[in-house]
Amino acid sequence: MSADASHHGRKNGQTHAARHDLIRSLDDLALLTAQELRGVYAGGSVPASLVALDGDLDGRMLAIRRLRHGRFFSALAAISKSRLFPWAGKRFASSDGERGKGDNRVRLAGTRHAAPFSTRYGISAIDGHPCIVLDYRGAIHDELREVGPGIFLGPACLKRPGRAPIALVWFGLHRS
Repeated sequence: MSADASHHGRKNGQTHAARHDLIRSLDDLALLTAQELRGVYAGGSVPASLVALDGDLDGRMLAIRRLRHGRFFSALAAISKSRLFPWAGKRFASSDGERGKGDNRVRLAGTRHAAPFSTRYGISAIDGHPCIVLDYRGAIHDELREVGPGIFLGPACLKRPGRAPIALVWFGLHRS
């Protein structure tokens, strides 16, 4: 697919145009399975500048990797996709067009900021194509691509020494 005016190929690889006509809200993404979300992510694009993320983006958990079967894990998956889940999204601040920082917004007795990360362009651990990497100190990193106008999708990945990271959770972000 060709890139539109707000998305272009980067030095580290070609981006693909997002399917802007199909994804209009996080509700659209919440209807999809983890495998379908991976397909939408593969068709996503990378904004020309990290400034596109600056500010507060509302978030929603979309799918949890099935670690075990049973009622407990089914209930956990359902609660995490609910709008009542305490994770509210992320806050971003670019230091320039290529790097920045941010944190997670959590609704617990008001909105709190937790789990800081740095942002940069990078290569996806999921499919080897360009993405925005949200790098936490420790065993987790998130990735993002734009999949609709102002709608970002990504996996939260567990880093594994000597092996490829594994996607544990799919989440979406949008500007309200």
